[in-house]
Amino acid sequence: MAHQTPPTPDSTPGRVFRSIVTATITGSTPAQRVLAFGFIPTILLFIGTLPLHQQQQWVLNLNDSTAVQLYLSNFVHGDIPHLANNILSYLLLMLFIFPLAVSAGKQRILGIVSILFLTILPLLVSVYSIATLGDMGAETVVGFSGVIAGYAGALPFFIAYHVNEKVADIGVEIAGTSLMGLELGAVLWLAGLRRWSVVLLAVLSVVGLGFAGYDRQVVAKIGREYEVHLVVYALILFAAVPVTLFVGVDAGTNVYGHLIGLIGGFLLMLGVLLTRRVAIQIIT
Repeated sequence: MAHQTPPTPDSTPGRVFRSIVTATITGSTPAQRVLAFGFIPTILLFIGTLPLHQQQQWVLNLNDSTAVQLYLSNFVHGDIPHLANNILSYLLLMLFIFPLAVSAGKQRILGIVSILFLTILPLLVSVYSIATLGDMGAETVVGFSGVIAGYAGALPFFIAYHVNEKVADIGVEIAGTSLMGLELGAVLWLAGLRRWSVVLLAVLSVVGLGFAGYDRQVVAKIGREYEVHLVVYALILFAAVPVTLFVGVDAGTNVYGHLIGLIGGFLLMLGVLLTRRVAIQIIT
C-alpha cells in the first residue's frame, strides 16, 4: 500500500479569517457585538445628520471654549469624508480588539475602558489641544480621531491578554507597557526626535518584553493556528499606528490630539488593569 502524506492544515488568509470570525461569534453575545461595532458609529452618524448650525455650536473654539464644546467637539466632523474616515478607522481597530478581547474572555474590560474612552478621553483630548494648539494659529478643532487613538493605546494590552490566554504565558501589564514603549519610540523617531533617549526607550521596551516572558512556559499553550495568526495581524496593525496617526495624515490634522489620545488610552487601560489586580488581591 502506497504511503499517503496526511493533508496539511489550510492556513490561507481566507480560512484564518473565517476561523477568527467563527470563534469571535461563538464566544460573544449579539449584544456585545452590537455595542462593539454599532454603538459608536451610530452616535457619530447621528451627530453628523444634525443641522449644520447645531454642529457648529459644538466645534471646539481654542480661544474661547465652553464646557459643552470640550466634550461634544470630539463627536463633530468637518465634512463627510472626515466622518467616514474616522468611522472606518474605528471599525478597523475593533476588528482586531474585539476578537482579542473575546478570545481572552475580557469583554467586560473592553466595556469598561470604552466607557472611560467616551467620558474622560474626549475632555483630555480637548484640553490638551487647547494647551498645544492655542499659540499655533489654529482656531477650531473637531473630530473623533483622538478617541480612536485611545483604542490604539489599549490594543497592546488586548494583544498581551490574548497571547497570555491562548499562545504563551506572559506578564500582561509588562508586555503591554513594553509594546507601548516601542510604539512611542517609533512615534518620537518619526517626529524627528532622534536622540539617544528615544533609542534607550526602545531598548528598555525590548528588555521589558523579554522580562514579561521570563521563566514562563512559553510553549505550553500554542494550539490553534488562527490564534497565532491573530496575534501577528494585530501586531502588524499596531506597528502601522505611528504612520497612520502621525505621518500619513492630511495638513491641518490635530496630531497633538492623536498623541494625547494614544497615551491617554494606554494609561486608562493600564489603570483599569492595575485596579482590577489590586481588587482581586484584596478579595483573595
